[in-house]
Amino acid sequence: MIKDIANRSVLATLVTTNGLDEAMLQEWVTKSEQVLVQIKHAEHHLRSVRSKFHGALPHGFIQPDIPTEMEVSIQNVTQTLESTSAEAEKAVARIKGLETFFA
Repeated sequence: MIKDIANRSVLATLVTTNGLDEAMLQEWVTKSEQVLVQIKHAEHHLRSVRSKFHGALPHGFIQPDIPTEMEVSIQNVTQTLESTSAEAEKAVARIKGLETFFA
């Protein structure tokens, strides 16, 4: 790990005069965009699940704390998915920007 004078971590990278392989970069961009599509699909599916869950309430035949626990679980998944989506969008932007960094 590389540290600066104030003992903070410093990002470092290996440099080459060859630049980036265009085919490899395009593959990374394609895969990263596929990840974003899958995340958007998961978000849509989660909204559908939440809608169906709320549409099926009230459940008179189950314990009252079970729907509450299910809603908490859905909210946790929603928060995780939102943070994952934000991180993925940043990563895709970085991958797309690699071309300019190595130009």
